[in-house]
Amino acid sequence: MLLGCAIYGFQALDAIYWRWEFLEARDITPGLPNVRLFSDIAAGLMPLALLYVTARSVPSRVAALLCLPPLAVWWYLLFVTEARAGILALVSAMAVAVWLFGRQARFPVATLSVAALVGLLGWWLYNPLLAEGAESPFQRDLTTSSGRLDLWADALRYSIEHFPFGIGPMMFAGDGQIRSASAHNLFLNTAAEWGLPLALLLLALVVKGCFVIARRARTMPVGDKPLYACLVMAFVGVMVNVQFSGAHIAPLSSLVMVLAIGLVFGHRHSGLPPPKKPAGSPPWPVAAKVLGALLVVCMVYLAVAGWELYELSVASTRVCMQEAGRAYLYPRFWAQGRLECMQLIDPDHWLFWNWR
Repeated sequence: MLLGCAIYGFQALDAIYWRWEFLEARDITPGLPNVRLFSDIAAGLMPLALLYVTARSVPSRVAALLCLPPLAVWWYLLFVTEARAGILALVSAMAVAVWLFGRQARFPVATLSVAALVGLLGWWLYNPLLAEGAESPFQRDLTTSSGRLDLWADALRYSIEHFPFGIGPMMFAGDGQIRSASAHNLFLNTAAEWGLPLALLLLALVVKGCFVIARRARTMPVGDKPLYACLVMAFVGVMVNVQFSGAHIAPLSSLVMVLAIGLVFGHRHSGLPPPKKPAGSPPWPVAAKVLGALLVVCMVYLAVAGWELYELSVASTRVCMQEAGRAYLYPRFWAQGRLECMQLIDPDHWLFWNWR
């Protein structure tokens, strides 16, 4: 994880150096079409990079020093791109870690905090996006909601008007309004597209998970707490960030969320006894075999459907480029609108069959 952060940080600095005179915001985060995607990823990966420090019998000061440069670069990128959600998420994650683990979280929290100060200093001294002689160190008004309040209001309205099942998956992007493709809030987006009851169930599940984390933090051996503090910071980071962003709809940031959530709840500390297998139980229970077979069938279907979708995307490229300017396909032309455009090429394709 740390190596990946270091490599990406080097690439970002290299891009900034070579394009300094004509740099745009999107050039700062190479490989990502939107600078906000970097913030969504950083909220989970930066705490996980600290496992290099804590995944030892005793946290290493040398390892912490090695972590500082790449993490400082990532903080620098967050400050330069003015990623409010990502910065808030990481600060909240450190605060929760200190609250739950106290002194046992000092290594990861101190490392991340020092890296933040170095990144902040770099932003203050060398901000490539700031015009020379600018009166404010910021490129925009950071006190505004950037349209989030309107998005949240729309999502809440959809969840009430279309109670209890919502307007349907991805239909927040496909409702024809020229605005963001998601509500920039995990629970409100779920309420709008999947229904208010499911959103409340998801909220209850997250709250239950928080109680589980707090209980584990109190009962686990002291030696395991620094490592678990990193996992908790990653979990808090992605969950706070996704309340202000669309991290749950982008594939890469969604994978980071799954990774952080899986690690924090899947971690088994050394104080627990090893799991025991019941005597006489078969190596693979029938239920596991059935589930495995279903997963294989799903993977085969996804492979076939994915190839068909790829061929449709190639065949419809010219038509879709012509359709891109139509407002009703905005803003998520790459998903909802792209699929509707493909239907113009082959409306009877089995991928578009309606079984209702």
